[in-house]
Amino acid sequence: MANVQRLSTIREALLNELSGNDARLRFINTRLILSIGVNLILIKPNEDADERRVRATLDTLRKMGFLKEDGSRGT
Repeated sequence: MANVQRLSTIREALLNELSGNDARLRFINTRLILSIGVNLILIKPNEDADERRVRATLDTLRKMGFLKEDGSRGT
């Protein structure tokens, strides 16, 4: 996850980490929408590669315990 440049890539990685659990993805997505305004389920084409949104999304997910750089799993 070191060189992630798209929100769609983050969504795929997160869904993989969640073992495909769509309900958990939706819960986490709601938290992202409320905290930073990023929606990983309905990504707008002009936002997918927005560097600022990508960085904010990764930072927020890591604070939540997901997509850790060291490979540890979220809770």
